Amino acid sequence: MLGRTIAFFYGIICYLIFLVSFLYLIGFVGNIIVPKSIDSGQAGPLTKAVVINALLLGLFAFSIA
Repeated sequence: MLGRTIAFFYGIICYLIFLVSFLYLIGFVGNIIVPKSIDSGQAGPLTKAVVINALLLGLFAFSIA
């Protein structure tokens, strides 16, 4: 009986952690309420961003193959 109760409360805690994380994600992407949003960083040089993105995409493609 105690094991079922512990599992139930563990499930509730995990659900609440997911819910808070998902709500923060919505705020982060939508620039709503959260202290740091997706648009709050400084803009960097375009060429550096393109090179980093290309390397990350290449790494992702390599990991799938």
